[in-house]
Amino acid sequence: MEKELQEVLNELVGEESLEKFRVEYEKLIIALKKSHENEKRLMTKCRELKAEISSNSLKVEMALKLSHEDQTTILSLKKELEKAWEMQDASNEREKTYKETIKHLQHDVEHLNDLVEQSALLAASEGKSVGDLLKLKDELTAERDTLLSEVVTLRENIEITTTKQYEAEEANMKAQEKILQLQQDIQVCQNECSRETRQKEKLEKEVKQLRANIEAQHLEIKSLHAQCHRSHEEHLKMEQHLHEQKVVNERASKELELLHLRNIKLQHENEHNAISIEHLTNENHQRASELKMEKEEVSQMKHEIAKLTKIRENTQKKLRMIEGQKLEQMMDEALSNFLAQSGLSIMMLVVILIRVAASDERDRLCQLNQQQDWLGGEIETAQKHLECDKRKIDELIREKEMLTKNLIKAANATERQLDLVKLHEQTKKTLDQEILNYKDEAQKQRKIIFHLEKERDRYINEASDLTQKVLLSMEDLKVQEMEIFEYKKKIAEADTKLKQQQNLYEAVRAERNNYSKSLLDTQQEIMEMKCKMKAMSQETGQLTEEIRSKDAALVKEHQEFQRVEKEKEALKAELQKMKQQAQDAKQYMENQDREEQKLIKMISETDTEKARLKKELEQASDPSTFELIQKIHSLQRRLITKSEEVVEKELLLQAVTSELNMYETQTQEYKYEIERLAEELRNVKKKYYMQKRKEQTCREKERSLVQAEQPLIMPQRIDGPRFTGGGFSMKQGNKIAV
Repeated sequence: MEKELQEVLNELVGEESLEKFRVEYEKLIIALKKSHENEKRLMTKCRELKAEISSNSLKVEMALKLSHEDQTTILSLKKELEKAWEMQDASNEREKTYKETIKHLQHDVEHLNDLVEQSALLAASEGKSVGDLLKLKDELTAERDTLLSEVVTLRENIEITTTKQYEAEEANMKAQEKILQLQQDIQVCQNECSRETRQKEKLEKEVKQLRANIEAQHLEIKSLHAQCHRSHEEHLKMEQHLHEQKVVNERASKELELLHLRNIKLQHENEHNAISIEHLTNENHQRASELKMEKEEVSQMKHEIAKLTKIRENTQKKLRMIEGQKLEQMMDEALSNFLAQSGLSIMMLVVILIRVAASDERDRLCQLNQQQDWLGGEIETAQKHLECDKRKIDELIREKEMLTKNLIKAANATERQLDLVKLHEQTKKTLDQEILNYKDEAQKQRKIIFHLEKERDRYINEASDLTQKVLLSMEDLKVQEMEIFEYKKKIAEADTKLKQQQNLYEAVRAERNNYSKSLLDTQQEIMEMKCKMKAMSQETGQLTEEIRSKDAALVKEHQEFQRVEKEKEALKAELQKMKQQAQDAKQYMENQDREEQKLIKMISETDTEKARLKKELEQASDPSTFELIQKIHSLQRRLITKSEEVVEKELLLQAVTSELNMYETQTQEYKYEIERLAEELRNVKKKYYMQKRKEQTCREKERSLVQAEQPLIMPQRIDGPRFTGGGFSMKQGNKIAV
């Protein structure tokens, strides 16, 4: 499959238009290879982790069982301890009771002795019969004997209880030591359990991580498939884009014409807008002047209104005063006339006058209110006129601003339209050229697409076949994994066999594909291995003979070494003796030195005495001085002999030390020789064991190759490499049973 993919890529290399597709296909192939390798690696890791988890779980279970058993033993030991303590307490109580009884008995014995003495005294004093006293004495002695026997038994009981107590204490100590040991064992088991649980959690995390990686790899494969699909869709889109570009080009040409017409229309509108703007500016100036006039009129009217209000107030005051005066005069005249004509009372007249004045006052007030309302209405109308004028001014200003903005926009739009026209002309030319190029490329692309569609159908069929095969192989893998897992569970107790089988399984699985690919080469290797095995067997025979000879030499050397060791021990004993002698000699020398010092002191004293005596001799000869001189001479002779003995002993010590040094160097040389021979023996043994292992591996390989020669293994085709999944061949015929 890889060869076919490579051929397809080589076909795509020459064409520049399909360079992008070629690069994407290469990436896809690389990603598939990586994902396949990762899948293989992860599957192997998953298997290893599952096996480790199962073995660890079994270990944890065993540790938990052990801890449970230890707890039961601890509980039983605690119970035994409690019993021992209870027994000890009981023995202590018994001991106390025994001691108390002994004290009582001793007290009774003393009391009886006192009684015997008293009875003896009484017998002597009162003159009782001797027979009664003897009887009493016999009874008392019998009682004393019984008490003494009881004391002896009690003492024996005390000794027994003390021995039991000591035994109980020893048992207690042993039990406590055992409890401490068990607690330590439990602690160790708990630590192991916690370590195993941590390791288990770690392994579970790794498994989860590996599963996540596998899922990520699957997602990556899916994304690559999707990318391939997208590239195909992009190709289709390119064709659609070409078609759309043609349509767009036609539309652009039509739009160009429309824009040209629109440009002419906009120019006319622009001119018309300029004329209308001039007209509006003139109107604006007129309205502004009118507004100024109206504002002045309004201010004048406000001023006149204020004046009129003042005048009205003044006139109202004057009118009120005049009317009051007139009323008073009229009232006086009317009263006088009325009083003259009719004889009415003054009070009635006053009431009538007040009513008349009130009605007149009401009429006047109504008139004034009407005037005031009229003036307020006029003021409001004037204010409304002012507000309307203000609004009109604001509207005119806004219209002016809008017109200026529209003018600017129109100018910008015209410029843009001109630029667009130029751009469209340029794009039209380029698009015409591109359309011609696209037409040429479209013909090429149609041919390539036709070819690619054929290949795609072929690849889709192959991919579906391959996916079915992969699924079948994955199912087989899962079944095999489950079987392996069950077998590993069964063989968890025998760790050594499991490791050997795992190693064999790994070696066979690693070398399975190589053996299936090149069976003929392996047969040649078998022949070579047989020759090598013969040579190795000869070498092993030689090595065994060498080992025997070396062993014999080693035995001899060992005997020699033992002899030397014995001599060394004897020399050590002699050396110890010599050292002791040397110490004694040293002690003796020190004593001699002390004596020498004393003698020197004595000599000095004798010298002084001699000098003194000489003087005395010179004065007068005395026999005592002669004796002193003889003593001095004898002391000097003794000193000389002692110093000679010390020198001889020092020489003897030097000779002994030199001999000891010589023996030590000899023993050191013997040691080095023995170590060298032991090292040589170890090296020879290593070579022998290595040769044995090589021979064993060769036999195992030969056995596995003999098994591999069974009809289950089919040699792979040599027509090219095949895409394999999970370390297994995709073909059903190439399955290998392990």
